[in-house]
Amino acid sequence: MKSRAIVAPIVAALCCTLLLSCGRDNKRLEGHWNLVPEKSASIDPWTSLALDIHTDGTRVTIVKRYSAGHPHDRRVDSITVNMQGREETVPVPPGRWLGEVSMGVYYGPNTTRRALATMNDAHNELRVDIRETLQTAQGAIEAEVKNTYALSPEGSSMQWSETRSTRESGPPLSYTFARITE
Repeated sequence: MKSRAIVAPIVAALCCTLLLSCGRDNKRLEGHWNLVPEKSASIDPWTSLALDIHTDGTRVTIVKRYSAGHPHDRRVDSITVNMQGREETVPVPPGRWLGEVSMGVYYGPNTTRRALATMNDAHNELRVDIRETLQTAQGAIEAEVKNTYALSPEGSSMQWSETRSTRESGPPLSYTFARITE
């Protein structure tokens, strides 16, 4: 009987800790996200976009997985950068620029990507500014992309806003994502 009296509070404490940790995770950007197309700017010719955000100490990794529905037409763009507001040079995925696939813009040889990222203390808003050299039919162009990833108050959705130096008219591109629960 004494052992039950000791075990019950321990089990209750563990359950409460697990519930609190799950609730806390929903209040942070870290996790897996799927695009909600009807609430987002077009990603044509892609049919789906999944986004993973992970932090490890002072670094953040953002992985974007684009798919056009066929197993051979998928692209992954991954970036890992410090969140301390220091610009750093990071690898560039070869091939097409995923910002506007239909425009024929691509990453040429010796392309560099410079990124500067900051995450707020609550881990519910991330800003990533990227400067990169793109290749077009008219030659190389320097592009600047400002990204903001903002978690909704309830933690079940996220808004990704993007402004590009290559798109001077119109509002920022806006994408809504739903959290994928595992």
